[in-house]
Amino acid sequence: MPFDEQRILETPSGAALNLFVKNACQKARAVVQINHGLSEHSGSYAAFADFLAGRGFHVYAQDHRGHGGTKAEDTLPGMFARRDGVKKIITDVASVHDLIAREHPGLPVILFGQSMGGVVALSFLRQRARPVAGAAVWNYPETSRLSAHAARLLLAWERFRLGSDAPSHLLPRFMTDASQADPSCGWPPTISLWSDLFAMMVELSKPGAFAQISRSLPLHLATCGADPITGSDIACRMTPPLTPPHKGEGDAGIAFPAEIAEIWRSAGV
Repeated sequence: MPFDEQRILETPSGAALNLFVKNACQKARAVVQINHGLSEHSGSYAAFADFLAGRGFHVYAQDHRGHGGTKAEDTLPGMFARRDGVKKIITDVASVHDLIAREHPGLPVILFGQSMGGVVALSFLRQRARPVAGAAVWNYPETSRLSAHAARLLLAWERFRLGSDAPSHLLPRFMTDASQADPSCGWPPTISLWSDLFAMMVELSKPGAFAQISRSLPLHLATCGADPITGSDIACRMTPPLTPPHKGEGDAGIAFPAEIAEIWRSAGV
């Protein structure tokens, strides 16, 4: 089933976000705010949103800058922004969060991120930009701080040679059978976007990066799996499993039922 609504949300970053909304099909339990992955768009999550709506969740899913139908003067396809891309994408996520708070006051908000969207979601949590009731991050492309710094050095060399608007020749282009059928997916990210992405990953890999996140926050983290961005089993072999920022009696997990993963796979997200 398609989303119920498609809107344009103007944000303080100067973006006109393409935003999809799916309303809960029963009494609402919470709102799930989706952050999509690299080289795709939020419309790809319609089946996932339909699944959640059938279980009492409103769903809001925005196209990030440089993706899908979102427009901004300081960007182009495959780029967050020519300057301050990280700050602007976090501002956009906060704007959607604020919209949810206005339209559903009192309902808890669960932040969801897939792959690149997981990096954005964790960066949003780390900066404590807005309070959330819980978070789920799937297929987070975890890398060591050293590897992230090395990638940034390579990207700086490419930026010097090719400019920030060009696709990277050193980092792979992601293309799957599903994205080949959708002209809005699978395009190569620019050097600028890769640089912003690895800048966030460097910050997330710092010791104590999550120290400000409450130990009582329900947090569901999953890495690897059938995901075109993290490379499925290849990523499992290349990177260690992602562990929660906190361990101990205070931790809780979001009770996403196992069938969500199945609908995720069958929907081809």
